[in-house]
Amino acid sequence: MDEDGWRRAWHYTECTVLLQDDPEIAGAGALFDDALSNGLAAIVAHEWPGAEARRRGGVKSARDLLGIVRARVAGHRGTHPLRGANDGRPYEVEVRARVLEDGLHRAQPGRHGRAGRGGGLEHSHVRALVALDAHPVLAKLDDARFDARWRREHHADWEAIARAQLYISVLTDEESKRRRHPDYIADYLPFDPKERSMSEEPQLCPACYSEALIVTSVDPYGEGIGAGTCVVCGYSRSEFMADDIGQTEHINRLASEED
Repeated sequence: MDEDGWRRAWHYTECTVLLQDDPEIAGAGALFDDALSNGLAAIVAHEWPGAEARRRGGVKSARDLLGIVRARVAGHRGTHPLRGANDGRPYEVEVRARVLEDGLHRAQPGRHGRAGRGGGLEHSHVRALVALDAHPVLAKLDDARFDARWRREHHADWEAIARAQLYISVLTDEESKRRRHPDYIADYLPFDPKERSMSEEPQLCPACYSEALIVTSVDPYGEGIGAGTCVVCGYSRSEFMADDIGQTEHINRLASEED
């Protein structure tokens, strides 16, 4: 993929991820137009090189690019299935031209200072936009969604640690000592000896550094990183964070073993 193709795919992906999270986000019309224009430009340039370009330079509008797809791909009820193969692997992309054109129509008022007119974008328009990701020149939405979630989860974990540290700082020394006592922590473990023997031991809390994180699940990479809640400061580690930390430790351990 050339630089133009990469840039178009990046614009399509980043804008589409934002619309997936919230179709009513401020600037949704501009995001939709940006995503559709770049996504279609990347697809058209791949399928019919040069067809995406204007005669006097630049790239055709999203409406014109949809017109190219309509003219070159037979469709039914406004949907044009674009089929092909990439590296020997077949693909089929549903270009829902009618829905996408309606999305462009609804996006225009907000883009030109007439917010509130046109009805606004709906989930059907975003789904039609997402469907374009089936084309191999795009095909990055899953990675982008994971990256976006990774950022949200790490930010949320940082905030959880900060809240827990603030909370533990206002406890009296007596209360803090009481909560850190092994008998207090043991009260949160299974009472039945058989269940107790099968449960995970409390782990080190990254917020208050107590061995008081009561584990509800561990990472699937065999590193023993637990998700759960600390009974001393209230910090909670999500399964996503436990899995992410476990994966990182697993990769680092394998790398060190190879060395």
